[in-house]
Amino acid sequence: MKTLKPILAIAISLLMIAACSKTNNSDTQTPTQEVDMHNAQTSIDWEGTYFGVLPCGSCPGINTVITLDDDKTYEKTIEYLESNNIPETTKGRFEWVDKSIIKIEENTYLVGENKLFQLDINNKVIEGELAEDYTLNKIILENEPEVNNGYTLNEFLGSDNKEYDVIFNTNTKTPTAIIEIGDAKILLTQTQAWAKGAEYENGKVKLIVKGDKATLILDKKTIQLKSKK
Repeated sequence: MKTLKPILAIAISLLMIAACSKTNNSDTQTPTQEVDMHNAQTSIDWEGTYFGVLPCGSCPGINTVITLDDDKTYEKTIEYLESNNIPETTKGRFEWVDKSIIKIEENTYLVGENKLFQLDINNKVIEGELAEDYTLNKIILENEPEVNNGYTLNEFLGSDNKEYDVIFNTNTKTPTAIIEIGDAKILLTQTQAWAKGAEYENGKVKLIVKGDKATLILDKKTIQLKSKK
């Protein structure tokens, strides 16, 4: 499992392109056109973590985080916005349906440049105005910028002498934090917020941020975090 720093990010330019494509459909290139000239399995750097808010019939959206590793394993976390349900994380192996499409659980995705396009039940690209709603963008924070379109990378050193990378996301109605603990990436949902901090939680994992310091609680074990910057 790769660390968050080298693989995580949302490039601002990608979202700017997406915004432009919605206002000018005549200039839009379909996902199929982006990848049909080569073998995505061998020609695209598909390893990494992808994030998006997918449509939901009973809620405002589903926060979705998918990490793909080079050994063909995945980790997927989903969170139903404005729901009392805690985020759900599953792990396993994905398969290549063909040279450009992968299958994770019951869903298939077209692999593009820094994107995953969730397909319909016939493995076809969802087109038109809803196309962007079914797109997951690869998170790539390059050159350690402080903020990338609502995403903030914080690097902490714990009182246990371990390093903890946290991606804070303020891009959705319910802010979240993705924290890497060992080989796992855990999606935490913000439960409280104040002027210079916030509290995030997922089951037995809680993160309380106060300025450049934070407290991480792992199943009743408390770890004090201090920013490395």
